[in-house]
Amino acid sequence: MKKYQFNEITPMQFMFMIHGAQVGIGIFSLPRDLAKIAGTDGWISLLIGWAFALLSSLLIVLVLKKHPDSTLYDLLPRLFGAVIGKLLHVVYALYYAFTFWVTLLASVFVIKIELLPKTPFVIVVLLFALPIYTLAKNQVRVLGRYSELTFWGAIWLLIVYLIPFGHGEWLNFLPVLKDGWKPILSAVQTTTMSFVGFETVFVLYPFLKNPRKAVPCVIGANLLTLLIYGVSVGVCTVFFSPDDLTSYSFPVLKVVKVIEFRFLERFEIIFLIAYLFMLSRVWVFNLYCSLLGSSQLFHRADHRPHLRVVLAVVVLISVFFTPTYEQVDTLEKVLGKIGFYAAFLFPLFLWGYDGLRAKVRKGGAS
Repeated sequence: MKKYQFNEITPMQFMFMIHGAQVGIGIFSLPRDLAKIAGTDGWISLLIGWAFALLSSLLIVLVLKKHPDSTLYDLLPRLFGAVIGKLLHVVYALYYAFTFWVTLLASVFVIKIELLPKTPFVIVVLLFALPIYTLAKNQVRVLGRYSELTFWGAIWLLIVYLIPFGHGEWLNFLPVLKDGWKPILSAVQTTTMSFVGFETVFVLYPFLKNPRKAVPCVIGANLLTLLIYGVSVGVCTVFFSPDDLTSYSFPVLKVVKVIEFRFLERFEIIFLIAYLFMLSRVWVFNLYCSLLGSSQLFHRADHRPHLRVVLAVVVLISVFFTPTYEQVDTLEKVLGKIGFYAAFLFPLFLWGYDGLRAKVRKGGAS
């Protein structure tokens, strides 16, 4: 019997959970960040970053296919021994928790600026903490259903965001490679960090009902993320001049503010509120991955006590710490650097180490 048999998720839910863990608040500034480095060729950097993210995702699946009933937390002591394995266990649990905290902090910062400028920061955090607890207290099967519901419920956001394409200047994309490959390659680091979130596969894989579909699901998740990022970068590129694009902190939101309907005012408020459901997936899925690690570390079947502690700490920090734009940006950069090791370098190392270990054991047995 599979260890996680009574908490399985469908391939579709698996795909949407990976995708949901990738698309967060960073999309609002992504077109500007790419334009600063690669100009109007940022879309090429996006494709290269997607390729690296997809490769790393597939490496994670290849490793876990050899250990189908194990999360990363189950696997680490088996591969590296009790001491190192437990240390890495703690590192990854903290990494997922840090990802949750930084993405929540950045999201609250943007929401406070755009929607609730006079509301104290801690109150906004507290308002988000309540629904986060309601979601994260459940097991992964419920989170899988939530990921599916939020994806289909928010698909209209992408359709509406395509409207400015018809009013933009497509010549902004030309000439292609006008500054050569150097700025494009320099922007790849920014794009690869935008795809971080796929490392939740480390935790979600053993819950997958049909593991043979893991590869197409991972490919599909990364393609969905590429589609959403591609549309946001493309719309901003044709809508703004190359110089204007770099002058806005959140160009994606700036585009939304000019979308008008005769029967509706301040459409950006509705857009941002609807996008909160997509943001919640990043918070909740990373938080759950962290809580699963901490509960296993302390041999507890119920992760809810740890959930209460984490949310209480987050709210308490918010009482004394109201971040500025520069501080949020610094935290996101720190998360990006840590994510590079956790999501890209470690899967590559783990794949090579596990393969070498298997060959050594096979050679010793013969």
